[in-house]
Amino acid sequence: MTTYKTQEGDRWDTISFRIWGHCLGMPALWEANQALLKELNYPDILPGGIDIQVPDTQSAEISTDTLPPWKESL
Repeated sequence: MTTYKTQEGDRWDTISFRIWGHCLGMPALWEANQALLKELNYPDILPGGIDIQVPDTQSAEISTDTLPPWKESL
């Protein structure tokens, strides 16, 4: 696992896009950062300077099963 330092205004989907080139990694990011999500009260937009855990692409479960309907066509 690696880390990513957030920039002010980062969202989970934009972080996934920066790392993997698509937003399908959002559930893997959420799973890897459960303690942080609880601590920050489940934010959609993240403050800058937060280190989040990024799972390796091999272990990241990237599935369209957990996407909202408007993103399922990706």
